[in-house]
Amino acid sequence: MEFCIENGVLWDFKDDEFDRHTRIAVPHGVRVIGEAAFADNEFIYHVVLPNTVERIERDAFYNCYSLTRVTIPDGVTYIGPYAFADCVSLGSVSIPESVTEIDPSAFWLHKDWDEYLTGGPFYIYGKRGSEAERFAREHPFVFRDVAEGGQRA
Repeated sequence: MEFCIENGVLWDFKDDEFDRHTRIAVPHGVRVIGEAAFADNEFIYHVVLPNTVERIERDAFYNCYSLTRVTIPDGVTYIGPYAFADCVSLGSVSIPESVTEIDPSAFWLHKDWDEYLTGGPFYIYGKRGSEAERFAREHPFVFRDVAEGGQRA
C-alpha cells in the first residue's frame, strides 16, 4: 500500500494487490482526505481515519461500492460534496459532533434520493442537536442518538 501525501493532504492511494478486499488505515498526520483520493476503488471495505483528519473533500470515497464501514474521528469538521456518494454497501455512518458542515450530496446515491428508501434505511449516528441530526432529518436517513444507546456505525 502506498499513500500519496503532500502537506498533510492525502491525494491518492495505490495498492498493487487490488484483487482482494482491503482495510485501510490512513496514516496519522493526514489532515485532509483530498478530492477523489479513494474514488472508484472497488476493493476497499473498511476505512479508519486518524484523529488528525479535519476535512473529507469532494468525491473522496466516491463509488467505493464495497465500502461497508468508515470510522470518522472527532476532529473532522467538513464532509464535502459526493464524499461518500454511490457507496452502495455503506448502510450507516457515525458522525462526530465536531462536524459542522455536511454537503447535501455527501451521501448521495444513484442520482435519486428515493433509492435510499427503497434500498433499505441508511442510519446516521450522532448526538442530538448536532449537524449529524440536522443532516439526517433533512434527508431520507434514520437518525440514531448515540447518547440514548444507539449503536455506533
